Parts: sequence; C-alpha cells; structure tokens
Amino acid sequence: LLAALTEADSLATGETAWSRWKAELLTALVERTRAVLAGEAPSSATDAVEPVDPAIVARAAEGAVVAADEDRVVVVTRDEPGLLARVVGLLTLHGQSIRGASAHSTADGMAVDMFELDAVLADPPDWAAFEAELRARPSADDLARRLESRARTYRARPTAARTAPARVLVHDDASARATVVEVRAPDAVGLLHRITHEFERAGLDIAHAKVATLGHEVVDTFYVRGVDGGKLDQAAVDALVEALSGVLAAGGPEGSDRP
Repeated sequence: LLAALTEADSLATGETAWSRWKAELLTALVERTRAVLAGEAPSSATDAVEPVDPAIVARAAEGAVVAADEDRVVVVTRDEPGLLARVVGLLTLHGQSIRGASAHSTADGMAVDMFELDAVLADPPDWAAFEAELRARPSADDLARRLESRARTYRARPTAARTAPARVLVHDDASARATVVEVRAPDAVGLLHRITHEFERAGLDIAHAKVATLGHEVVDTFYVRGVDGGKLDQAAVDALVEALSGVLAAGGPEGSDRP
C-alpha cells in the first residue's frame, strides 16, 4: 500500500517526479522490506545489480562499449581508476543530465556503469562520438576545464526556496568489504564529476555506486575501497571527508548535471 501511494503521489506531482529508475528503486525497497518482515536476510545493495547482456561485456574486452536505449545508457569497459568520473564528465559534456546511476565492477575487472538520463539539449546525443571520446581517454584536467565552461553556459533556475544542506556521511558498518560514503548536496553542474574525481585523486576504488536526484538534492552513495582492496582506515576516511566537504563548500556555477 505504501508503495502504491508513493507511486501515485509522484505521478500526481509531475512528469519528472516518477521514472523507470525510481520505480526500480521502490521495487527493490519493497522486496527488501518484505524479506525483513518474513524473517529473512535482505540482499545487500551491492547484490542488487541489473544484469547486462553478456555479448556487450564480451565486446568491451576490445575497448569501451556504449549501449543506449531511450533514456538509459550502459557503458562497459575495462575498469581503471577515475573511470566513473570520466564517464560522468563526458555524459554532461554531451548534453546528458544524469538522473540516476548504478556502477559496479565485475570479478574479471570490467566496469559496468548504467545511467538514467534526461537530455539537456533538444537533439539526441551522438553515441558513436561519445564512445570514441571515451576510448580516447581525455585527461581529468581537460574534462574539468570543459565542464567549467559548460556550467557557465547552461544554468538552471533554483527549484527550491531553501537549498538542501551539503553533508558527507560515512557508514562504516553498512558493508563488510567497503567503506560506504554518502554525499547529500544541492544539485549543480558537474557536481557528480567533481565528487568522483576526488575519489580518483585519493587513489581509492569505487566498487559500487548508487546515484539519485531527489528534486533539487542529490543523494550519491559510494562503496569505496583503499589501495589494499579493503575498507578505509580512520585517517583515510578523515582525509576523504575533508576533501569532499571542500568540493561541496566550493560549489560551482549555478546549474545542474541532473535536473
């Protein structure tokens, strides 16, 4: 009943308040709640990974593969540090607004990143050009400069009278194999790229990520591992929180890479 009420309320609010992505999130929540009420152990967040066509994964061994379908795109390629930040940055530069995302790495070292999108530009994206640029592996500095220029060009009007406070939360007990870092902040152009770039700068591995835009606020959750493949020690956690807090405090040109 609560799930039906949530969907009805979202649909009544407006077109952007309900989507296939949010429907999937709600379905996962309902399934986990039912398991708890039945006395069973709910699946972990990292277990709830949408399967990808094995043919796409096989093709990705030769290089990045981009598979687009209406408002969703899947990127599969060999995993490497900074990959998520690069993909996110290029999506924004190609006129795509990231409404939700899920990213994970496979046991054989492949990265599978899935994004739910809203087009910022009227024309559909040139996915072949996007794939070619992704394979060319542009530098982080180059992406940052281009994103800054785009942020000055495309500005969005505020969607709330009072912006949500920026927060960085660490949930050390949420996973046995990774440190879970949650970032909540007002949306802004290039924000997701700046956040993921900080993980790259710290030399950390994002084993799994869940990204969502809730109105004017972003709620991004990252399962992070250190250079040794394990959870972060307290010194690394403190340094990461300080770095992310600095990114959020600095803000950026008014706008949004997610509506």
